[in-house]
Amino acid sequence: MKYSRISSLVGLALCLAAPAAASPTTLLQQGRILDGDGDPLSGVHGMSFALFDAEDGGTQLWTEDHAATLDGGFYSVILGRFAPLDDLLFANGPLWLQLTVDGNLLSPRQEMMPVPRALHATRAEHLDGGLVNASEISVGGSLVINSDGNWVGAAPPVSWNELSDVPADLQDGDADTQLSDLEVLSIAQQSPLDLAPGSTLGGVDLSTGPHTTSLPWSALTGVPSGLDDGDQDSDSLAALSCLPGESIVMTTAGAWACVLMDTFVDLDGDGVVDSADCEPSNSSVSPIALEVCDGIDNNCNGLIDENAAVDAPLWYADLDGDGIAGTVVTQAACDQPPNFFTSGNDCNDTSATNFPGAEEVCDGLDNDCNNAADFVATADDGGGEIDSDGDGTLDCIDCDDGDSNVFPNATETCDATDEDCDGQIDEGYDGDNDGVSSCGFDGIQGNEDDDCDDDNPNVSPLQAEICDGVDNNCSGAEDPTGSGAQCPGQSCQAILSAGFSTGNGIYWVQPGASAPFETLCDMTTGGGGWTLAMTLLDDDRQLGDWDPSNRWNFPSSNAWEDQSTFGTLASSTTSQTGDYKNPAYFEGSSSDLLILYTPNDTAITNVFSSANWIQHTTNGFLTGLGGTLFSLYAGNYQLGAAGGCSQGLKVDTLFTVGEANAFWAQQHPNSRSETSAGGITIRTANSEGHPQAFCPVKYDGCNSEHSCVGGQGTTGGRGSGGWGNLNEWHYDNDWGWPSAMRASTMMLFVR
Repeated sequence: MKYSRISSLVGLALCLAAPAAASPTTLLQQGRILDGDGDPLSGVHGMSFALFDAEDGGTQLWTEDHAATLDGGFYSVILGRFAPLDDLLFANGPLWLQLTVDGNLLSPRQEMMPVPRALHATRAEHLDGGLVNASEISVGGSLVINSDGNWVGAAPPVSWNELSDVPADLQDGDADTQLSDLEVLSIAQQSPLDLAPGSTLGGVDLSTGPHTTSLPWSALTGVPSGLDDGDQDSDSLAALSCLPGESIVMTTAGAWACVLMDTFVDLDGDGVVDSADCEPSNSSVSPIALEVCDGIDNNCNGLIDENAAVDAPLWYADLDGDGIAGTVVTQAACDQPPNFFTSGNDCNDTSATNFPGAEEVCDGLDNDCNNAADFVATADDGGGEIDSDGDGTLDCIDCDDGDSNVFPNATETCDATDEDCDGQIDEGYDGDNDGVSSCGFDGIQGNEDDDCDDDNPNVSPLQAEICDGVDNNCSGAEDPTGSGAQCPGQSCQAILSAGFSTGNGIYWVQPGASAPFETLCDMTTGGGGWTLAMTLLDDDRQLGDWDPSNRWNFPSSNAWEDQSTFGTLASSTTSQTGDYKNPAYFEGSSSDLLILYTPNDTAITNVFSSANWIQHTTNGFLTGLGGTLFSLYAGNYQLGAAGGCSQGLKVDTLFTVGEANAFWAQQHPNSRSETSAGGITIRTANSEGHPQAFCPVKYDGCNSEHSCVGGQGTTGGRGSGGWGNLNEWHYDNDWGWPSAMRASTMMLFVR
């Protein structure tokens, strides 16, 4: 655990265990510790205290370890209990206290100020010997000795008997010269006395006559100790008589005496006389023996195997209750104390999840005590329990430890990055849940991959643009040209040039004043851009089977030279009803013509894949003829003005599906004799003067009704009919086209 903050609530109180002015030998230290989240620590924690002679660096002068119990972050310990504080530590300048909690060094160091220790240094409650060096002394608040060293206090009450060294002349209690008893005695001892008759001594009359008085020895009192044995010598040993079991000794008074023998006997030879030995017969037991763990009281102190035994093993406490002890708290004892073990292998005895063999987890701690916090997650990038990017999150739970903005619970921003490590990118920035955020796949706002409308799931760079007045694909352009009636192209070429082609298919166009309409576009042949203007087909019926579905015959219909429209795109290849004409026939401006042949009844979307033949012009011949099929016929090659046999306008073509000669060779031999391959012919007339609008080959004869389409046929005695799209393609077996061609739809495109 990281302790990023420690409160400055650190106080030093002193327990004085020396004279009043001496330095303390123990210190009461209190404080409060918060963890990295600002929460107070609780429970038992390992704390190491050290004193240094400098605020930074310097020399460590003292250290002591404690297992302190914290409540709400507060703790209180007494320093000097285990490693005594020497008074000299405080005599050489300031000290700084350094604190380490659970192996985490806290900083800065805090200076130990000398003020608390000196609060009472000038005031002693008592003085047991020693010298006093003071400028003056007061007693009870009253000055008794001044700064000159003179007594200025009140005279102390002293009785005469309490005085010593009194002069001899005053010892009798007065100032006269009257002799004292001692003086008289001295005079008497040094010279003869001449006493008057009747003198007494102690109330006894003194005889002044010449006679001797006898007194028994036993009647004397106060005999000096040297004479109390009846002689004048000072040797008491000769007169000493000891009882059995006693020995003669010299007393401290210098005299011989008898004492019991065991007072000085040491039977077990352990250096302690039996009288002072609690086990006189056991040489391993005596007051001077060392206590060892053997179940007996070796040092005679009344305690058996106390903790101070010299061979007491060192036990290690398990402070966190995980069953494995650490080295924070140790105890020497002969017997194993509760919750103590023989070894201390727990690298963090303040956490029950950290011990040898524990599972390593991602918490920045050495859980398994292998001297490394080395947890590595399966999806980790190898950083383990380090914080490479300094974002406060270990690499093993940081999904990108190379980016300080990425870590669990980080604020997610729209940048194509999973900042909060939840496995989702830019969540909260895809309001319509369409899979595209407002900053796009590159995470940069303002680019083309952004969701330009994050409230509409139908709008994003992943959507296809449709013609609905909305920028569906966020391209910046609303509706692709040709995608709908609201956004038609002027022609298929215009759609292709604008970049909105999706290949061959149906598009919306509006080449002129007519309303927008759908038509077929060939976006591939010869560079693409061909617009379908008309289709023409027959159902292979014999001459005379004419019906109104043949809308291109002349003169009953003048569709080649008017601006009418008919048919539908969907049915433009359908037998009998397939003739089709749209405004592209008479509006717009084109230069070339493309002719596609596909079997009747082919679905309009399949005509390109089903086409048998495709040929087109390349010389831009329509440009000089008005630019439309309408202007080609109405303004240049009118069908009613053909006159006699004529061959009309021949234009070369290029085949892109099929081959020109193979196409030409399908005709019957007589028709081949009047035609040539690799081109088309605009308006021909046969020998009867009947015109035909269009020939798919170059025509050079006068029997064009067998090879050309869209004109007036001839009855020839074959019935009242004779008007048809294909005239007499099927007149007999010597002229015209085979059945397969007669059952095909001819589709004309302009570009």
